[in-house]
Amino acid sequence: MAAATPELLEHEGRAVVFTSLEDLAARIDDPGL
Repeated sequence: MAAATPELLEHEGRAVVFTSLEDLAARIDDPGL
């Protein structure tokens, strides 16, 4: 039995990927994200 329903396993929004903690720290407050 899964912990989540199938509907919760589908993502329709945008994903943002950071390459490192430094990249995250530099870009996390960017309004363009």
